[in-house]
Amino acid sequence: MQKSGTDLAMSVATRVKIFIIQYIVYDKTAQNVIQYLHRILVSPSELWHLTGGKILISRFCPNLYFESLYQIDLSHLKSIGIRGIVFDIDNTVTMWGSDKVPQDTLKWLEDTKTQGFRVCLLSNNRKARVDSISCMLDIPSAKGFKPFGSAFRSALSLLGTSPKETAIIGDQIFTDILGGNRAGLYTILVQPLSTTEFFTTRLFRKLERIVLHKLACRGMLKP
Repeated sequence: MQKSGTDLAMSVATRVKIFIIQYIVYDKTAQNVIQYLHRILVSPSELWHLTGGKILISRFCPNLYFESLYQIDLSHLKSIGIRGIVFDIDNTVTMWGSDKVPQDTLKWLEDTKTQGFRVCLLSNNRKARVDSISCMLDIPSAKGFKPFGSAFRSALSLLGTSPKETAIIGDQIFTDILGGNRAGLYTILVQPLSTTEFFTTRLFRKLERIVLHKLACRGMLKP
């Protein structure tokens, strides 16, 4: 059976993750993994080749793209029927590994609740950290691993909203945006708060730059 564009796009991110995990767990595969990642990261054509030229670049395209949370117009989200918002944590609402949330961000998050949005957190970080930030912000957290659909279904269940009524805001294309698009959410990409990140995330940033360049060249990025 022929794979859909969604499955093909998903398989790229998953395949790279599997190789990275192999690199971490099995020393004997390290050289193969390094060579494989090198091909993908330095050659945009390799990413296309993996899917036989059938990859749907739109699966990686956010509905909106901003430098930060503060540029997002909440009244616009309301006007298009958005009732719930899912937030990534690290480098979206707080710097990676930090327990401090900027005052401007705290105020912005409070504004979302004041304006009647249902909100929740969805992060791939360890449970203890997610629970800590959730408690600090007084925002519930959903369970699951992005970009897999079960994570977004968990968030929708927690919010009590449908996909078309829900936005996801995050800083990563291969988790927040790909997963959100696959789940039918309204996707908003923001630039990361910090360059300090987990080392696998830094690898994916190189892939992200390739994808963002392709999206920009095709006029698909909307501020």
